[in-house]
Amino acid sequence: MKKILVICFVLFVLNGNTQNEVAFLRKKLPSYTSIQQELIQAPYKQIPLIQKEGFILIKAKIDTKEGFLIFDSGAPSLVINKKIEKDADTANGLNGDLKVGYSTIKQLEWAGIQKENLECILLDLSHLEQKLGLTILGLMGFEIASEYEILIDYPQELITINYKGDQSIIKQHPARFQIPFELKEHLPIINAQIQNEKTVFALDTGAGTNLLDPNTKDKFDSTAYELIRKEQIRGLDKNIKLEDVIEVDDNQFNDFSVEKMPYLVTELNFVNQALNTNIDGILGYAFFQDLKFSINYKDQMLYIW
Repeated sequence: MKKILVICFVLFVLNGNTQNEVAFLRKKLPSYTSIQQELIQAPYKQIPLIQKEGFILIKAKIDTKEGFLIFDSGAPSLVINKKIEKDADTANGLNGDLKVGYSTIKQLEWAGIQKENLECILLDLSHLEQKLGLTILGLMGFEIASEYEILIDYPQELITINYKGDQSIIKQHPARFQIPFELKEHLPIINAQIQNEKTVFALDTGAGTNLLDPNTKDKFDSTAYELIRKEQIRGLDKNIKLEDVIEVDDNQFNDFSVEKMPYLVTELNFVNQALNTNIDGILGYAFFQDLKFSINYKDQMLYIW
């Protein structure tokens, strides 16, 4: 059994009926060959935005199995939900080591798109299936999403996909706010200013909550944030920790500002060490939930309408 270069950051919050999930993975897979077939003639397609417990769910079919993929900008590629054998490879997790595997699927279908012969990561997401009460096929990450122009519209509960990926959505409908990002491997990284402190955040549509490193929180004036509650979080390794959830004033992301923003405070050291970066937090569902936005990988820009 070997230790491999995969980082899994999957946790959920145990707080009565509320559970916020966060997924962060890292793995460089071999490049795959794919055959794309547009099953409709138009270059655009709109599909319903199915949202549950902070996750964006997309109907899909993998080989012969139908279910849902979680749209997750924090995942590097396609992640398949599958129980892992005891002698599988190990990877770093939030509170300990995880079991992961690798495989190839014959076919993926989603939103009128077909892809064949895809390399994928195998990860046990059975806890998500149990919580959501749905068939979760896995996570749809960077390698697939970056091929298209995808607009997520939470208020209208719609996802618009431009199959050509030629930026025509943003050209025809200029966004109100533009926040540039850099890619650290597959992960979009933006600069921000929180309480006049320069900060750096990763964007993760698969994160059920925002995260903030405690060292960053300690830089803020104690009058600038409020402790909302304490919550138990549990990663895939099954270990449980008690963490603070705070509400922070004055959150500035380029020209886009949020007066108050909740964050779950937890250490992100292992993410920074593995990616050789220094992020202060992760922006998830609590950031995106009221927005119409596009994470545009070709422009390296977060557009907000």
